[in-house]
Amino acid sequence: MEELLSFIAGKMNQHEIPYELGEWSSEIKYPYCVGTFSANDYRFEDNCISGILSIDIWSRDSKLSAVQMADKIAGAFQDLQEVSGDSAYYIRYLSTDLIPSGEMDLFRISMKLYASKWKGE
Repeated sequence: MEELLSFIAGKMNQHEIPYELGEWSSEIKYPYCVGTFSANDYRFEDNCISGILSIDIWSRDSKLSAVQMADKIAGAFQDLQEVSGDSAYYIRYLSTDLIPSGEMDLFRISMKLYASKWKGE
């Protein structure tokens, strides 16, 4: 799972998407993204791990900046298929939801991506 999460973080960095896994620990600059991963499958026969990456996008700038960040993430992971070393990765966009934050000037969008990694021999 660590390799899959590192691959995703690397792609976020490559596309200049401010992203951290678990919780935001850097200086806050809006918009920013925090991800959580829920593994739902592991198969020993082909060394495949897969699951859902949930990404929360937070913004105080405007709803538009959060939507633009969601579009950037969706574009970066739109049916992504890549081989790196002895591993193959497949990531695809699943959904986006606008979620009320309870504060007038704080905007939240939640996205879901499906992610899989296969390890070669």
